[in-house]
Amino acid sequence: MTDDKTQVETEELRTWSRGTRTRGDDMNQVADNVGGVNLGPDTFGVVSRMMCGDVQAKVQALADQVRNTAKYLDIDANDANAVADSFDEIDQAQADRFTRRGGHD
Repeated sequence: MTDDKTQVETEELRTWSRGTRTRGDDMNQVADNVGGVNLGPDTFGVVSRMMCGDVQAKVQALADQVRNTAKYLDIDANDANAVADSFDEIDQAQADRFTRRGGHD
């Protein structure tokens, strides 16, 4: 869609969306890896347990935050696709309007 001030390259939006979705998928994999770490009470022994405290809870909180970020990347990817679709639909509707009526409204 183009005018004197704006040009939107919808394929660039879709490319960005695909990249964002890939980054979100990668972050979900990281969250799975981090969440799979089990630092149970016997991992470091009795002395280390006192020093590490609630490290397992912190590891889980980190995994949850990474997963949350991945979710928002997915939302951003969906939004970028929707914007690209909207621009294409409006652009096509305007083209159709002029084509149908011989260029006059």
